[in-house]
Amino acid sequence: MAKYKKIAYKNIYMVSILEQCLYNIFGAFLLGFLLGMFMAMLMFNVPKNPKMFLQERNKGVKIRVDTKFITNQSSKNITLARMLDSKAKNIQGAKLAQRMRILCWVMTAKRNHKTKAQSVKRTWGRHCDKLLFFSETEDSDVPTIKIENVQSERYGLWTKVVGAYKYIHKYHREEYDWVLRADDDTYAIIENVREMLLPYSPNQPGYFGYRFLPHSPKGYFSGGGGVILSKEALDRVVTKAFDNKHNDCPNITFSAGDDDVKIAQCLYSVGVLPDDSRDFQGRSRMHCFNVQTHLSMNPNIIRKGPISWFWQYFYWTWKKGLACCGENSIAWHYIPPLKMYTIEYLAYIVRVENVVFVSQAIAPEEGIPEITSSTTLKSIGMPVGGH
Repeated sequence: MAKYKKIAYKNIYMVSILEQCLYNIFGAFLLGFLLGMFMAMLMFNVPKNPKMFLQERNKGVKIRVDTKFITNQSSKNITLARMLDSKAKNIQGAKLAQRMRILCWVMTAKRNHKTKAQSVKRTWGRHCDKLLFFSETEDSDVPTIKIENVQSERYGLWTKVVGAYKYIHKYHREEYDWVLRADDDTYAIIENVREMLLPYSPNQPGYFGYRFLPHSPKGYFSGGGGVILSKEALDRVVTKAFDNKHNDCPNITFSAGDDDVKIAQCLYSVGVLPDDSRDFQGRSRMHCFNVQTHLSMNPNIIRKGPISWFWQYFYWTWKKGLACCGENSIAWHYIPPLKMYTIEYLAYIVRVENVVFVSQAIAPEEGIPEITSSTTLKSIGMPVGGH
C-alpha cells in the first residue's frame, strides 16, 4: 500500500511540475507577444528614420532624443491636430461668411492697372465676397469699371468715390452687408474685418476706419487705410447726401482731392457718425501707413519729417512699438505690389506650430568644458568649447 502511495505522490508531483512549466511557457509567450506589440507600435508611430542618437565626433557629445515624447507627438497626431484645427477654422469662417457679406471696391488709375490693381486682385481681394475696381478708364484685364468725367490725378478722387458708391448701390445693393473701400496700395485682411464687425448690424449706420481729428465735426477716416460702411450707411449717403441739396456735403461736380474728408462730411450730414475700429486694448486695427512706419514711429523724429502733419491729425492716443497695433489688424496703406505677395504668404500660408521637442544631452566622458569669458557658445546640439 505504501508503494502505491509513493507512486501516486510522484505522479502528482510530476503533474505539478508540468503545470508549472506550462504556466511559465504561456507567461513567457504572453510577455513576448505584448512586448512585440509594444515595439511594433513604436516602429509605426515614430517618424521614419529617426535620429535617435547624434554624436559629434570631435568632442564625443551625444544627444539623445526622448522617444516617448516623440511617440506621443507623432507626425500622425500632429497631422490630425492640424486637420481638425483647419476644419474648425473653415467652419467658423464659413458661418461668418454666411452671416456677413463683404463687398470690396478698390480705387485705381490707368497707370496702376497692370501692377497695383493686379496685385490686389491676386492677393487679399480674393477673400472678399465681391471685388470691384473703379478707374477713369475701362480695362477688361482687371477688369475695371469706368467712372465718367474724372479729372486727372488727385482732383478726380472725389468724383470716383461718389461714382463708385452710386454704382454699388444701384447694381449690387442686394449682394452685400458691408462695403470696404480701399486704394490700390492698401492691403486688407478680410477675415479680421468679419471678426471686428460681429457685434454690429449692417442695418444700423456704421462707419469704420483709421480716425483723424480735423476737417469734420467728428473727424474723418483715412481713405488709404480702408473705410468700411454698413449697408444702412451707404443707403443714406447715396439716397440722401448725394443729391446736391446738403450744404454739408460737397457738390459731386466739385473737384476735391481730399475724398476721405468729403465722404466723412457727407455721412455726418445724414447722421452717420464714426465708429471705433480699435481692439479692446485700444490698439489700432486699421492703419494709415505701412507696417514698418507704424511699428517704428518715433515722435521726436517724425515731428521734423515729411509726415510731421500726423501729430496734429491722429484722433486716438498714440502707442509706441508693438503696442501700436492689434494682432487682429485689418488694413495697411502704402503697400507696394511685391510686399502684398509677401504679406499674403505670411498671413495665409506660413504656420507656426506649437510642438516643442525636448532632448537630453549626455556630457562627454572628460566632463563639461569650463565656461569662461572667452568661451564661444554654439548652436544647440554642438559642444561648448573655449578658445
